[in-house]
Amino acid sequence: MADPAASLAQRVAQHRADLHARYPVVIDDSEWGCDDAGVSVRGSVLVSSQALAYQKLIGDLLGVALAEVPRPTVLSDLATDYRAVQWGSVGGEGALDLHSGPDDDDLQTQWIPPCAVRVFLNEPARSRALAQLPDGTVGWVDRRRLAPLSPETDPWGELRRASVDGVSETDGTLDDAARRARARLGRPYRWGGNTEQSADCSGFVQSVVHQAAGVLLPKNTRDQMKRGVRVGKAAIEPGDLLFVRGRTKNLMHVGLVLRAEDAVTVVHSCLSRERVLEESLEEFLERYRFTAARRVLRWRTP
Repeated sequence: MADPAASLAQRVAQHRADLHARYPVVIDDSEWGCDDAGVSVRGSVLVSSQALAYQKLIGDLLGVALAEVPRPTVLSDLATDYRAVQWGSVGGEGALDLHSGPDDDDLQTQWIPPCAVRVFLNEPARSRALAQLPDGTVGWVDRRRLAPLSPETDPWGELRRASVDGVSETDGTLDDAARRARARLGRPYRWGGNTEQSADCSGFVQSVVHQAAGVLLPKNTRDQMKRGVRVGKAAIEPGDLLFVRGRTKNLMHVGLVLRAEDAVTVVHSCLSRERVLEESLEEFLERYRFTAARRVLRWRTP
């Protein structure tokens, strides 16, 4: 390669042009370089997949291992220093809706204010701002709900997040979680919903666990399935999260395992039956295909 720096600049520019052609909005101010000391990067990208794509592209171009290519700052990484991102304060009445796109109606999740959010794009010409909720979900929110925030400490620093490699301790009891879950029986299913009035399966589990245990799960079902420790099908206990797939549509689904008198049950917000319901573990596993069970919390004994 005659001029690695020039080749690198050309490939980065082409990759960035491809991103802009594929997506309506791209958050990426990374600046790449290389010299005798190796590859260098300044700036940031929005999500970890962008960072990994750059690392692979540059590693292949220069013939170096992935570990030798530095990672730019990832703005949506929950471990990113709070001073590296912009913040907004959410107020107003009612849940804050987060959508998948700047103009669509595809509800991804909701959050009840007041809260602080990371803000990645907030242009007056747009009705929505690109933001990240405290649970890590990134999407588009009504920009009128946001006020500028300049925090002196990390606004999310006190949040307790579910562990990705162990069981999280909690002062919450499973009895309290069961009471909160059963209080919602019969309430409607809503795709992307995450309120006490209506929720989808992952929103229901996330909000019940957060309220009862003070531990925050991700919103996405697949991300929830990465928390805690795996439990065998025969070892499922009350308090575990149970992940399944529909037998017809093959959609991912999650429920909270509880105990009712002498039976083990599952409470979940069900798409096909359009409401929150409780059924025996045996009935639940008969209607769905078992995928995984995770023990996320060690509930306090009353």
